[in-house]
Amino acid sequence: MKTYAVTWREPDGQTFVGSLALGPLMLHLDGRRRGVDEAVVNRQFGYEELQGLRIGSRGADRLDGRPALVVERANGAYLVSNAGLGAPIVQELVERLGLLVGPQEACG
Repeated sequence: MKTYAVTWREPDGQTFVGSLALGPLMLHLDGRRRGVDEAVVNRQFGYEELQGLRIGSRGADRLDGRPALVVERANGAYLVSNAGLGAPIVQELVERLGLLVGPQEACG
């Protein structure tokens, strides 16, 4: 399973730092809320739950000033970006998720 160091923002505005893993059936996010010493959170989304994917390039679709992968779900959008530790990963995630999710949900 391929894993990426990421930062993500949930629909309620909370930001987390951790990892994203692309499993055969699910996307996994594991991490801690930024700036808070709390337990690790685990989020798992089945690919069939995803309503759309796109690269956010402006304003609210950016995370820490960087383009973000916008993962659309019924409860809102999750923004995912690299954790600032290396090369940008957003385009690679869009391509890999596009293969796992299928062309009808992935858009760029």
